Amino acid sequence: MHKISFYSSPDLKHWSHRSDFGPAGATGGVWECPDLFPLPVDGNPDRTKWVLAVNLNPGAIAGGSGAQYFVGDFDGTHFTADDSGTYTPPGGTTLQDFESGTFGDWTAAGNAFGDAPATGALDGQSPVTGFEGKDFADSFHGGDASTGTLTSPAFTVTSDYINFKVGGGNHPYQPGSVLGDEPTPAGETLADFEGGTYSSPIGDWTATGDAFGTGPAQGTLPDQQQVSGFLGHGLVNSYLNGDASTGTLTSPAFTIDQKYLDFLIGGGYHPAGSDTPTAVELVVDGKVVRSATGANAEALNWASWDLSDLRGRQARIKVVDADTGGWGHINLDQVVLSDTQARPRSAETGVNLLVDGKVVQSATGAGSEDLDWASFNTAAYKGRQVRIQVVDANTGGWGHVLADQFSAADKPALSATRRAH
Repeated sequence: MHKISFYSSPDLKHWSHRSDFGPAGATGGVWECPDLFPLPVDGNPDRTKWVLAVNLNPGAIAGGSGAQYFVGDFDGTHFTADDSGTYTPPGGTTLQDFESGTFGDWTAAGNAFGDAPATGALDGQSPVTGFEGKDFADSFHGGDASTGTLTSPAFTVTSDYINFKVGGGNHPYQPGSVLGDEPTPAGETLADFEGGTYSSPIGDWTATGDAFGTGPAQGTLPDQQQVSGFLGHGLVNSYLNGDASTGTLTSPAFTIDQKYLDFLIGGGYHPAGSDTPTAVELVVDGKVVRSATGANAEALNWASWDLSDLRGRQARIKVVDADTGGWGHINLDQVVLSDTQARPRSAETGVNLLVDGKVVQSATGAGSEDLDWASFNTAAYKGRQVRIQVVDANTGGWGHVLADQFSAADKPALSATRRAH
Protein backbone atom coordinates (compact mmCIF):
# COMPACT_ATOMS: atom_id res chain seq x y z
CA MET A 1 0.00 0.00 0.00
CA HIS A 2 3.07 2.27 0.34
CA LYS A 3 1.84 3.84 3.57
CA ILE A 4 3.42 4.56 6.94
CA SER A 5 0.89 4.26 9.78
CA PHE A 6 1.26 6.09 13.10
CA TYR A 7 -0.11 4.61 16.34
CA SER A 8 -0.04 5.79 19.93
CA SER A 9 -0.46 4.01 23.25
CA PRO A 10 -0.71 5.13 26.89
CA ASP A 11 0.61 1.81 28.19
CA LEU A 12 2.27 -0.09 25.32
CA LYS A 13 -0.66 -2.52 25.40
CA HIS A 14 -3.56 -0.63 23.90
CA TRP A 15 -2.88 1.12 20.60
CA SER A 16 -4.86 3.69 18.61
CA HIS A 17 -4.35 4.48 14.93
CA ARG A 18 -3.62 8.19 14.50
CA SER A 19 -2.71 8.83 10.86
CA ASP A 20 -1.12 7.57 7.65
CA PHE A 21 1.52 9.00 5.35
CA GLY A 22 1.82 7.97 1.70
CA PRO A 23 1.92 6.89 -1.02
CA ALA A 24 4.65 9.40 -1.83
CA GLY A 25 8.09 9.50 -3.36
CA ALA A 26 9.44 6.21 -4.68
CA THR A 27 6.84 3.43 -4.78
CA GLY A 28 8.54 0.93 -7.08
CA GLY A 29 9.07 -1.64 -4.32
CA VAL A 30 7.88 -2.74 -0.91
CA TRP A 31 8.07 -0.05 1.79
CA GLU A 32 9.87 -1.39 4.86
CA CYS A 33 11.92 -0.47 7.96
CA PRO A 34 10.69 3.11 8.51
CA ASP A 35 12.24 5.52 11.01
CA LEU A 36 11.18 8.95 12.30
CA PHE A 37 13.47 11.36 14.14
CA PRO A 38 14.00 15.12 14.72
CA LEU A 39 17.06 17.04 13.54
CA PRO A 40 17.98 20.62 14.43
CA VAL A 41 18.64 22.71 11.33
CA ASP A 42 22.23 23.97 11.33
CA GLY A 43 22.47 22.81 14.94
CA ASN A 44 19.78 25.24 16.08
CA PRO A 45 17.46 23.41 18.58
CA ASP A 46 14.84 26.10 18.11
CA ARG A 47 14.59 25.24 14.43
CA THR A 48 13.90 21.52 14.22
CA LYS A 49 12.70 19.47 11.26
CA TRP A 50 11.47 15.88 11.35
CA VAL A 51 12.87 13.24 9.00
CA LEU A 52 10.82 10.20 7.96
CA ALA A 53 13.12 7.55 6.48
CA VAL A 54 11.48 4.83 4.37
CA ASN A 55 13.44 1.92 2.92
CA LEU A 56 12.19 0.09 -0.14
CA ASN A 57 13.06 -3.18 -1.89
CA PRO A 58 13.35 -3.29 -4.82
CA GLY A 59 13.01 0.15 -6.36
CA ALA A 60 16.31 1.97 -5.80
CA ILE A 61 17.71 4.07 -8.62
CA ALA A 62 20.40 1.50 -9.39
CA GLY A 63 18.07 -1.43 -8.73
CA GLY A 64 17.74 -3.61 -5.65
CA SER A 65 17.03 -2.15 -2.23
CA GLY A 66 17.52 1.46 -1.21
CA ALA A 67 16.31 4.22 1.07
CA GLN A 68 14.51 7.53 0.73
CA TYR A 69 13.63 10.22 3.24
CA PHE A 70 11.01 12.91 3.64
CA VAL A 71 11.68 16.15 5.50
CA GLY A 72 8.75 17.82 7.23
CA ASP A 73 6.90 18.41 10.49
CA PHE A 74 5.43 16.00 13.05
CA ASP A 75 2.86 17.15 15.61
CA GLY A 76 2.70 13.88 17.51
CA THR A 77 -0.13 12.60 15.33
CA HIS A 78 0.50 13.55 11.71
CA PHE A 79 3.67 13.79 9.61
CA THR A 80 3.46 16.47 6.91
CA ALA A 81 6.18 16.55 4.27
CA ASP A 82 7.56 19.88 3.08
CA ASP A 83 7.48 18.56 -0.48
CA SER A 84 3.87 18.17 -1.63
CA GLY A 85 4.90 15.57 -4.21
CA THR A 86 3.47 17.49 -7.16
CA TYR A 87 5.66 17.55 -10.26
CA THR A 88 5.53 19.43 -13.53
CA PRO A 89 7.68 17.85 -16.25
CA PRO A 90 9.69 19.94 -18.71
CA GLY A 91 7.64 21.43 -21.49
CA GLY A 92 7.98 20.14 -25.01
CA THR A 93 6.29 19.17 -28.25
CA THR A 94 3.60 16.53 -27.93
CA LEU A 95 4.24 13.42 -30.00
CA GLN A 96 1.28 11.37 -28.73
CA ASP A 97 -1.05 11.94 -25.78
CA PHE A 98 -3.90 9.60 -26.88
CA GLU A 99 -6.43 12.35 -26.09
CA SER A 100 -8.10 12.06 -29.50
CA GLY A 101 -9.68 8.80 -28.35
CA THR A 102 -7.86 6.87 -31.08
CA PHE A 103 -4.32 5.68 -31.71
CA GLY A 104 -4.12 8.09 -34.64
CA ASP A 105 -1.23 7.17 -36.91
CA TRP A 106 0.21 4.73 -34.38
CA THR A 107 -0.26 1.09 -35.38
CA ALA A 108 -1.58 -1.55 -32.99
CA ALA A 109 -0.73 -5.21 -33.61
CA GLY A 110 -1.97 -8.22 -31.66
CA ASN A 111 -4.92 -7.97 -29.30
CA ALA A 112 -3.41 -6.48 -26.13
CA PHE A 113 -4.03 -2.78 -26.84
CA GLY A 114 -7.55 -3.09 -28.22
CA ASP A 115 -8.93 -0.77 -30.86
CA ALA A 116 -8.47 2.52 -28.98
CA PRO A 117 -6.87 4.04 -25.89
CA ALA A 118 -8.25 3.16 -22.46
CA THR A 119 -10.05 5.69 -20.29
CA GLY A 120 -9.44 3.89 -17.00
CA ALA A 121 -8.95 0.41 -15.60
CA LEU A 122 -10.08 -2.41 -17.88
CA ASP A 123 -12.11 -5.46 -16.86
CA GLY A 124 -10.27 -7.39 -14.15
CA GLN A 125 -7.61 -4.69 -13.71
CA SER A 126 -6.81 -2.85 -10.49
CA PRO A 127 -7.39 0.95 -10.49
CA VAL A 128 -5.00 2.81 -12.81
CA THR A 129 -3.51 6.15 -11.72
CA GLY A 130 -0.93 8.64 -12.95
CA PHE A 131 -2.11 9.04 -16.55
CA GLU A 132 -2.57 12.53 -17.97
CA GLY A 133 -5.92 13.73 -19.27
CA LYS A 134 -8.55 11.07 -19.91
CA ASP A 135 -6.92 8.54 -22.31
CA PHE A 136 -3.82 6.34 -22.27
CA ALA A 137 -2.47 3.14 -23.85
CA ASP A 138 -3.22 -0.02 -21.84
CA SER A 139 -2.34 -3.56 -22.96
CA PHE A 140 -4.57 -5.29 -20.37
CA HIS A 141 -7.31 -5.93 -22.97
CA GLY A 142 -8.07 -9.61 -22.46
CA GLY A 143 -5.95 -9.70 -19.29
CA ASP A 144 -2.26 -10.46 -18.87
CA ALA A 145 -2.39 -13.37 -21.35
CA SER A 146 -2.84 -11.02 -24.33
CA THR A 147 0.16 -9.68 -26.25
CA GLY A 148 0.79 -7.02 -28.88
CA THR A 149 2.63 -3.88 -29.91
CA LEU A 150 1.76 -0.24 -30.47
CA THR A 151 4.17 1.50 -32.86
CA SER A 152 4.55 5.12 -33.90
CA PRO A 153 5.29 6.18 -37.46
CA ALA A 154 8.89 7.10 -38.17
CA PHE A 155 9.81 10.66 -37.19
CA THR A 156 12.94 12.80 -37.14
CA VAL A 157 14.56 13.49 -33.78
CA THR A 158 14.90 17.22 -33.10
CA SER A 159 15.27 17.29 -29.31
CA ASP A 160 17.62 15.98 -26.63
CA TYR A 161 14.95 13.93 -24.87
CA ILE A 162 11.70 12.06 -25.40
CA ASN A 163 9.65 12.10 -22.21
CA PHE A 164 6.72 9.82 -21.46
CA LYS A 165 4.83 8.04 -18.69
CA VAL A 166 5.02 4.26 -18.26
CA GLY A 167 3.48 1.75 -15.87
CA GLY A 168 2.47 -1.87 -15.64
CA GLY A 169 4.72 -4.91 -15.37
CA ASN A 170 8.43 -4.85 -14.60
CA HIS A 171 9.68 -7.03 -17.47
CA PRO A 172 12.64 -5.25 -19.10
CA TYR A 173 13.75 -5.69 -22.69
CA GLN A 174 16.49 -8.31 -22.95
CA PRO A 175 19.12 -7.58 -25.63
CA GLY A 176 19.17 -10.30 -28.26
CA SER A 177 15.57 -11.36 -27.69
CA VAL A 178 13.07 -11.34 -30.55
CA LEU A 179 9.36 -10.60 -30.72
CA GLY A 180 7.27 -13.59 -31.70
CA ASP A 181 8.35 -17.12 -32.55
CA GLU A 182 11.43 -17.94 -34.58
CA PRO A 183 11.67 -21.26 -36.40
CA THR A 184 13.36 -24.14 -34.59
CA PRO A 185 17.09 -24.04 -35.40
CA ALA A 186 18.04 -26.48 -38.15
CA GLY A 187 20.33 -29.29 -37.09
CA GLU A 188 20.37 -32.65 -35.34
CA THR A 189 17.44 -33.14 -32.98
CA LEU A 190 18.66 -34.96 -29.90
CA ALA A 191 15.17 -35.09 -28.39
CA ASP A 192 11.74 -33.58 -29.00
CA PHE A 193 9.89 -35.62 -26.33
CA GLU A 194 6.89 -36.30 -28.54
CA GLY A 195 6.59 -40.02 -27.70
CA GLY A 196 5.11 -41.87 -24.79
CA THR A 197 8.55 -42.74 -23.40
CA TYR A 198 11.91 -40.99 -23.16
CA SER A 199 13.11 -42.49 -26.43
CA SER A 200 14.95 -40.21 -28.88
CA PRO A 201 16.98 -40.32 -32.11
CA ILE A 202 20.15 -40.93 -30.05
CA GLY A 203 18.63 -43.60 -27.80
CA ASP A 204 16.68 -43.86 -24.56
CA TRP A 205 17.08 -41.28 -21.81
CA THR A 206 17.39 -42.64 -18.27
CA ALA A 207 15.19 -41.37 -15.43
CA THR A 208 15.85 -41.69 -11.70
CA GLY A 209 13.68 -40.67 -8.77
CA ASP A 210 9.98 -39.84 -9.14
CA ALA A 211 9.96 -36.33 -10.68
CA PHE A 212 10.10 -37.29 -14.36
CA GLY A 213 7.86 -40.34 -14.47
CA THR A 214 8.13 -42.94 -17.23
CA GLY A 215 7.71 -40.57 -20.15
CA PRO A 216 7.22 -36.96 -21.24
CA ALA A 217 4.36 -34.84 -19.91
CA GLN A 218 1.63 -33.78 -22.30
CA GLY A 219 1.65 -30.17 -21.22
CA THR A 220 0.50 -28.84 -17.85
CA LEU A 221 0.36 -31.32 -14.95
CA PRO A 222 -2.27 -31.35 -12.15
CA ASP A 223 -2.16 -28.30 -9.84
CA GLN A 224 0.51 -26.67 -12.03
CA GLN A 225 0.25 -23.20 -13.51
CA GLN A 226 -0.27 -23.10 -17.27
CA VAL A 227 2.80 -24.36 -19.13
CA SER A 228 3.48 -22.72 -22.50
CA GLY A 229 6.24 -22.24 -25.06
CA PHE A 230 6.98 -25.92 -25.73
CA LEU A 231 6.65 -27.37 -29.24
CA GLY A 232 4.31 -30.17 -30.27
CA HIS A 233 2.52 -32.11 -27.56
CA GLY A 234 5.21 -33.36 -25.18
CA LEU A 235 7.96 -32.01 -22.97
CA VAL A 236 10.08 -32.85 -19.94
CA ASN A 237 8.21 -31.57 -16.87
CA SER A 238 9.40 -32.58 -13.40
CA TYR A 239 6.29 -31.24 -11.64
CA LEU A 240 4.92 -34.80 -11.50
CA ASN A 241 3.30 -35.09 -8.03
CA GLY A 242 4.22 -31.47 -7.37
CA ASP A 243 7.39 -29.64 -6.38
CA ALA A 244 8.21 -32.15 -3.66
CA SER A 245 9.28 -34.82 -6.18
CA THR A 246 12.94 -35.05 -7.25
CA GLY A 247 15.01 -36.97 -9.77
CA THR A 248 17.25 -36.84 -12.82
CA LEU A 249 16.87 -37.50 -16.53
CA THR A 250 20.04 -38.30 -18.49
CA SER A 251 20.59 -38.65 -22.24
CA PRO A 252 22.72 -41.26 -23.97
CA ALA A 253 26.21 -40.15 -24.97
CA PHE A 254 26.48 -38.17 -28.20
CA THR A 255 29.27 -36.50 -30.17
CA ILE A 256 29.41 -32.71 -30.28
CA ASP A 257 29.74 -32.02 -33.98
CA GLN A 258 28.03 -28.63 -34.34
CA LYS A 259 28.66 -25.24 -32.78
CA TYR A 260 25.56 -24.78 -30.59
CA LEU A 261 23.25 -26.78 -28.40
CA ASP A 262 19.83 -25.09 -28.48
CA PHE A 263 16.90 -26.01 -26.23
CA LEU A 264 13.70 -24.71 -24.67
CA ILE A 265 13.79 -24.37 -20.88
CA GLY A 266 11.43 -23.23 -18.12
CA GLY A 267 10.57 -23.91 -14.50
CA GLY A 268 12.32 -22.93 -11.29
CA TYR A 269 15.38 -20.75 -10.87
CA HIS A 270 17.76 -22.95 -8.88
CA PRO A 271 21.11 -22.92 -10.71
CA ALA A 272 23.51 -25.83 -11.00
CA GLY A 273 26.02 -25.66 -8.18
CA SER A 274 23.39 -24.60 -5.64
CA ASP A 275 22.38 -26.98 -2.87
CA THR A 276 19.14 -27.97 -4.60
CA PRO A 277 19.35 -27.23 -8.34
CA THR A 278 16.65 -27.40 -10.98
CA ALA A 279 18.89 -27.27 -14.02
CA VAL A 280 19.91 -28.66 -17.38
CA GLU A 281 23.58 -29.67 -17.43
CA LEU A 282 26.05 -30.67 -20.13
CA VAL A 283 28.38 -33.34 -18.80
CA VAL A 284 31.74 -34.12 -20.45
CA ASP A 285 34.14 -36.65 -18.91
CA GLY A 286 31.96 -36.72 -15.80
CA LYS A 287 32.18 -32.95 -15.27
CA VAL A 288 29.47 -30.31 -15.71
CA VAL A 289 30.79 -27.90 -18.34
CA ARG A 290 27.60 -25.96 -19.14
CA SER A 291 24.35 -25.40 -17.26
CA ALA A 292 21.08 -23.50 -17.45
CA THR A 293 18.08 -23.05 -15.19
CA GLY A 294 14.56 -21.67 -15.49
CA ALA A 295 13.39 -18.18 -14.56
CA ASN A 296 10.62 -19.10 -12.11
CA ALA A 297 8.18 -19.23 -15.01
CA GLU A 298 6.23 -22.04 -16.66
CA ALA A 299 6.75 -20.50 -20.11
CA LEU A 300 9.64 -22.24 -21.86
CA ASN A 301 12.09 -20.07 -23.77
CA TRP A 302 15.10 -20.70 -25.96
CA ALA A 303 18.56 -21.03 -24.46
CA SER A 304 21.79 -21.82 -26.25
CA TRP A 305 25.30 -23.00 -25.40
CA ASP A 306 28.32 -22.28 -27.58
CA LEU A 307 30.18 -25.59 -27.81
CA SER A 308 32.96 -24.48 -30.15
CA ASP A 309 35.65 -25.54 -27.69
CA LEU A 310 34.09 -28.98 -27.23
CA ARG A 311 33.76 -30.11 -30.85
CA GLY A 312 34.48 -33.80 -31.27
CA ARG A 313 33.97 -34.58 -27.59
CA GLN A 314 31.47 -37.06 -26.16
CA ALA A 315 28.82 -35.55 -23.90
CA ARG A 316 25.56 -36.24 -22.07
CA ILE A 317 22.70 -33.97 -21.09
CA LYS A 318 21.51 -34.31 -17.51
CA VAL A 319 18.26 -32.75 -16.32
CA VAL A 320 18.31 -32.33 -12.54
CA ASP A 321 15.46 -31.65 -10.10
CA ALA A 322 16.83 -31.67 -6.53
CA ASP A 323 14.55 -28.98 -5.08
CA THR A 324 11.43 -29.75 -3.03
CA GLY A 325 10.31 -26.17 -2.33
CA GLY A 326 8.64 -23.45 -4.36
CA TRP A 327 9.40 -23.63 -8.09
CA GLY A 328 11.16 -26.93 -7.40
CA HIS A 329 10.80 -28.30 -10.92
CA ILE A 330 12.29 -27.97 -14.41
CA ASN A 331 10.82 -27.95 -17.94
CA LEU A 332 12.76 -28.92 -21.10
CA ASP A 333 11.93 -29.43 -24.78
CA GLN A 334 13.36 -29.50 -28.30
CA VAL A 335 17.07 -30.21 -27.78
CA VAL A 336 18.95 -29.52 -31.03
CA LEU A 337 22.62 -29.56 -32.06
CA SER A 338 22.91 -26.76 -34.60
CA ASP A 339 25.23 -24.28 -36.26
CA THR A 340 22.56 -21.63 -35.58
CA GLN A 341 22.25 -20.01 -32.16
CA ALA A 342 18.65 -19.85 -30.97
CA ARG A 343 17.49 -16.43 -29.80
CA PRO A 344 15.10 -16.18 -26.84
CA ARG A 345 11.58 -14.92 -27.33
CA SER A 346 10.97 -11.51 -25.78
CA ALA A 347 8.95 -11.48 -22.56
CA GLU A 348 9.11 -7.71 -22.10
CA THR A 349 6.51 -5.14 -21.11
CA GLY A 350 7.76 -1.65 -21.86
CA VAL A 351 8.51 1.21 -24.19
CA ASN A 352 11.34 0.99 -26.73
CA LEU A 353 13.14 3.53 -28.90
CA LEU A 354 13.89 2.00 -32.31
CA VAL A 355 16.64 3.20 -34.64
CA ASP A 356 16.95 1.31 -37.93
CA GLY A 357 14.55 -1.21 -36.46
CA LYS A 358 16.78 -1.97 -33.48
CA VAL A 359 16.09 -1.23 -29.82
CA VAL A 360 18.58 1.38 -28.60
CA GLN A 361 16.85 2.42 -25.35
CA SER A 362 14.01 0.95 -23.32
CA ALA A 363 11.95 1.51 -20.18
CA THR A 364 9.57 -0.75 -18.26
CA GLY A 365 7.00 -0.41 -15.50
CA ALA A 366 7.57 -1.01 -11.80
CA GLY A 367 4.96 -3.70 -11.19
CA SER A 368 2.39 -0.99 -10.52
CA GLU A 369 -0.77 0.38 -12.13
CA ASP A 370 0.56 3.90 -11.42
CA LEU A 371 2.17 5.54 -14.45
CA ASP A 372 5.40 7.43 -13.75
CA TRP A 373 7.67 9.64 -15.81
CA ALA A 374 10.59 8.24 -17.82
CA SER A 375 12.75 9.60 -20.64
CA PHE A 376 15.01 8.61 -23.51
CA ASN A 377 18.19 10.60 -24.17
CA THR A 378 17.98 11.22 -27.91
CA ALA A 379 20.81 13.75 -28.32
CA ALA A 380 22.89 11.21 -30.26
CA TYR A 381 20.06 10.61 -32.73
CA LYS A 382 19.24 14.19 -33.74
CA GLY A 383 18.40 14.34 -37.43
CA ARG A 384 17.79 10.59 -37.62
CA GLN A 385 14.55 8.71 -38.14
CA VAL A 386 13.27 6.76 -35.12
CA ARG A 387 10.13 5.02 -33.94
CA ILE A 388 8.59 4.49 -30.52
CA GLN A 389 7.20 1.04 -29.83
CA VAL A 390 5.12 0.05 -26.80
CA VAL A 391 5.50 -3.72 -26.31
CA ASP A 392 3.57 -6.35 -24.38
CA ALA A 393 5.22 -9.73 -25.00
CA ASN A 394 4.54 -11.21 -21.56
CA THR A 395 1.68 -13.58 -20.74
CA GLY A 396 2.38 -14.07 -17.02
CA GLY A 397 1.78 -12.02 -13.89
CA TRP A 398 1.93 -8.25 -14.52
CA GLY A 399 2.12 -9.10 -18.21
CA HIS A 400 0.88 -5.72 -19.42
CA VAL A 401 2.15 -2.18 -20.01
CA LEU A 402 0.67 1.32 -19.62
CA ALA A 403 1.94 4.35 -21.57
CA ASP A 404 0.98 8.00 -22.02
CA GLN A 405 2.09 11.55 -22.80
CA PHE A 406 4.98 11.21 -25.25
CA SER A 407 6.73 14.53 -25.91
CA ALA A 408 9.99 15.85 -27.35
CA ALA A 409 11.79 18.09 -24.86
CA ASP A 410 15.15 19.70 -24.09
CA LYS A 411 15.27 18.33 -20.53
CA PRO A 412 14.42 14.90 -19.10
CA ALA A 413 11.31 14.18 -17.06
CA LEU A 414 12.22 12.67 -13.69
CA SER A 415 10.56 9.63 -12.16
CA ALA A 416 9.32 9.69 -8.57
CA THR A 417 12.37 7.64 -7.60
CA ARG A 418 14.75 10.19 -9.05
CA ARG A 419 12.80 13.04 -7.48
CA ALA A 420 12.86 11.38 -4.06
CA HIS A 421 15.47 12.49 -1.52
